[in-house]
Parts: sequence; C-alpha cells; structure tokens
Amino acid sequence: QNVLINGAGGCVGSMAVQIAKAQGARVTGVDERRKAEMILALGADRFIGASGRARRGSPSSGATAERGGLSWGVSE
Repeated sequence: QNVLINGAGGCVGSMAVQIAKAQGARVTGVDERRKAEMILALGADRFIGASGRARRGSPSSGATAERGGLSWGVSE
C-alpha cells in the first residue's frame, strides 16, 4: 500500500508517517524542502518538496529525496 502524506513534517503529519510505516505502507512525505531529512528519518521512503510542481521526469519538478540520497524529478 502506498500513502502520500501532505504536511509530513508537522505534528500530525509526522505521527501519520510513523503510523503508516508501522502498518507496512510505502510512505511519501510532502512538505518544505528543509524538512526532508527529518521526514526521511521518521521512516518515509520518499520526500517531495512542496515548493516544486510535480511533473514526471522534469528537472524543474523540485527535489525528490529518497533514503540513500537526493535526486531530481518525481519517479514512480
């Protein structure tokens, strides 16, 4: 199961990340780019910077972070 959590770096969002991971979901967190490291540390599998517009494969999509490093664009 895949879960997208908007505001994953906030009080409720950070709890939602942890609960979803505990239930075995693949979690994508969306929030400000400065919160990427914290959201991934909470257990999210992916992070999407809220200031970017999501377009597949576009370098202008904003930062997408996954555990193990940063990349550009939104991947499936």
